[in-house]
Amino acid sequence: MRASNWTAWVAAMGISVTGWAAPETPIIRSPARGDCAARRPVFSWTVTNEKAPRYLIRITRGGSIYLDKWTQKTRWVPSFDFPEGAYEVRVVGYDGVEYGSWSARVKFRRVFTPVVSSINGLTRDGGNVQLVAGEGIAIEPVASNNSVIISACGITATQIVERSVTTEKIDNYAITYVKLADNAVYGRTLVDGAITEPKLSDQSVTTHKLADGAVTSVKLADGAVTSNKIAAGAVPLSSLAQAGASPGHALTWNGSAWTPGTLYAGYAEGYISAPSGAEGNGSVALGEGSDVMGNYSAALGGRQNQISSNANNSVVVGGAMNSIKKDSSYSVVLGGTENQVAESYSYSLGRGARATNEGTFVWSDSTVSGVGSWGPNTVTFKANGGVRFQSDSPGQANHRVQWVPGDSSWQFSSDRNLKEGFSPVDPRAVLEKVAALPVQSWRFKGYSRAHVGVMAQDFHAAFPLEGASETMIDSADLQGISLAAIQGLYAELQEARARIRVLEEKAAQP
Repeated sequence: MRASNWTAWVAAMGISVTGWAAPETPIIRSPARGDCAARRPVFSWTVTNEKAPRYLIRITRGGSIYLDKWTQKTRWVPSFDFPEGAYEVRVVGYDGVEYGSWSARVKFRRVFTPVVSSINGLTRDGGNVQLVAGEGIAIEPVASNNSVIISACGITATQIVERSVTTEKIDNYAITYVKLADNAVYGRTLVDGAITEPKLSDQSVTTHKLADGAVTSVKLADGAVTSNKIAAGAVPLSSLAQAGASPGHALTWNGSAWTPGTLYAGYAEGYISAPSGAEGNGSVALGEGSDVMGNYSAALGGRQNQISSNANNSVVVGGAMNSIKKDSSYSVVLGGTENQVAESYSYSLGRGARATNEGTFVWSDSTVSGVGSWGPNTVTFKANGGVRFQSDSPGQANHRVQWVPGDSSWQFSSDRNLKEGFSPVDPRAVLEKVAALPVQSWRFKGYSRAHVGVMAQDFHAAFPLEGASETMIDSADLQGISLAAIQGLYAELQEARARIRVLEEKAAQP
């Protein structure tokens, strides 16, 4: 529900709401309008007063959504390079119930900053400038765009006297890979043992600097490659051998080697515009654009679900835009959309269910208005079509208890076809027992509300009914006894009227 719709609904219902406001409109600070040379632009924004719990960054390109990113911060830096082109960005706040207003749109163009490598159109007083290459300099003309490329020539092995260059004569870091021509150094040009680990700086050898097949297992000493010597992401999945695996298989360890095995869980690949993030200890986040900050908590499937910090041991299962708020531990949201838990030990499910008290269960139907809890340790159902409880026991009558909008009380099954063992009752005998029943005012222990009625033990002593609990009273039995007593009273009233008529007739005789 947008803030404007919420305000209109509150006004229409005649409800006075104080202290509520939709999230503030963000003001984008970066990137600036115009050209942006950064490969990974920094997206940042500010708000005047209170920061929203979550923000949605929407980036479009060519009129279509390029990326939607949810974040709890007011700054986001992508982990990938933006391609060259024109983009538009805007930001909106979301507090778990309402969206605020979108920020102003900021248009920027991602451009590449070229490295100057040519000189184009050199003239002097209308004449041409002649470029002469000196020692160690190469000049390459480019006729297609009337330019030249000026570069330094490398030193080749034929220009160096054998053994004139030794490691002792070279300063630390004097030779870097950018100073070496392609294929200048290869296995046959190195003396065995010439390159050792202490002679290599960190990150000096990376996968893109090694030719395919340059490093084999026979060229590596035992223990030369360990996990702490391999940078994160240095070995991508594409570089791993298939090892006999086919689609639907996974590599499993059989105790001595990795072998193909069958996947017993189904999966499907698809486009996810915003990855999920798990920041809490032992937390899990699956689906699109979901964030889990609580410890040992999980968002399992769905999109844009959130578990805030210190909401520990909690879970959101599927659905969209559901949230478990800060400090709401041991809580659950089961699917649906826009459901919220704001206190511990609570559940919410459906659409717009809000468990805002501790130890509550809230279920809301598909209508957009939603429903909230009404106190600690309570259960709330919102069902515009009604509520029904029904048994299904083979060989026995199936009972139904239901309430639908418009009813003033619960309705119970009383179909003759569900009943057996009929026997008449004596209305006058029932009337006498009812007249003898103690009727008192009373309160349940520990509560202040007063009631008027009979005690279950007195009721069952007067009307022993097979199978009934002596500490409970079935409302159907209470109604039946009341109706029988009324019939007994009616019969006595009729007899009294008959006797009165006889006396009146005698009195009227002369």
